[in-house]
Amino acid sequence: MIQKQITPSALLVSSDIIESLFGNFKHVIERCPQADINRMVLLIPAFCGKINAEIINQSLSCVRHVDLMKWEINNIPYTMRGKRLDIFNNDNPKTGEK
Repeated sequence: MIQKQITPSALLVSSDIIESLFGNFKHVIERCPQADINRMVLLIPAFCGKINAEIINQSLSCVRHVDLMKWEINNIPYTMRGKRLDIFNNDNPKTGEK
């Protein structure tokens, strides 16, 4: 149904594209092995398409940081590592407040 909304023609699909996308993702996360993988997944769309100054400007002007933080709290599960850090630091989970 979704494909028919995009185009009546058949779509050419290959797993090579997905494998390449996750290969790029793995290459990036290797640089930071302690990173929160749940949040790092948000990098994947950055590997799709071409990003130029206009797209970056549009993205930065349309989205507020506080909105991103709220979205993250509601949509990205908290990792066990994050929970441990919060307990160790006596922080409230997901808020960073002491």
